[in-house]
Amino acid sequence: MTDLPSVIVTRPEPGASDFAAALQSRIAGAQIVVSPVLEIVFHQHRGDLSGWALLLFTSANAVRAVGPPRPGTRALCVGAATTEAARAAGFDAAMGGEDAAGLLAAILQDPPSGPVLHLRGAHARGDIVGALSRAGIAAEDRVVYDQQERPLSAEAIGTLSGPARCVLPVFSPRTALLLSRQMPVPVAPIDLIAISDAVRGAWQGPAPRRLIVADRPDMAAMLDATAAACADALP
Repeated sequence: MTDLPSVIVTRPEPGASDFAAALQSRIAGAQIVVSPVLEIVFHQHRGDLSGWALLLFTSANAVRAVGPPRPGTRALCVGAATTEAARAAGFDAAMGGEDAAGLLAAILQDPPSGPVLHLRGAHARGDIVGALSRAGIAAEDRVVYDQQERPLSAEAIGTLSGPARCVLPVFSPRTALLLSRQMPVPVAPIDLIAISDAVRGAWQGPAPRRLIVADRPDMAAMLDATAAACADALP
């Protein structure tokens, strides 16, 4: 299917390869270039997680960073994928919403009996701990991994510099900012698929041919939107 556009997947591994494989199974012959612009680097000193009434996870990377918990450790998560990862790791995990606002609402509706710990990356949007503290809930955060910038690969740059249309799924505001700086000039016609309005607002690169916001801020909705953008090119 030579009429298919190229898809540039820039999310960190292992999510990038997972997304590429899922897209390939949906669109046979999809031209996919995997080129993460962020690398997840886990901190070596994870610390003690006992003594907290509730742990908060806003990404599956944080789950992977802390390792297996003590039995019965409660966790509240953002999104189905992070919740699934936490349960698989051994946490007594529940989904608190599809975004940070939903997570906060869930906590305020059913406050924990003790202090809360937000396990997160070095670069995070919003202030969950601050919002909880203002509501009278004891809360702290702990950075357990970093998201370090990486340049687009030569293959990705070459593809984005060509005349053919590209589909660019973007999974975080920080990725949008990094990609905006790394875009080649001139750049191919781009269909930008944003996982959220926050990602759309963070984009500072060249005006895309089309800008589409996924129906929900999760991988399944991003897969649907990206596959639909690819299928639009077929006769």
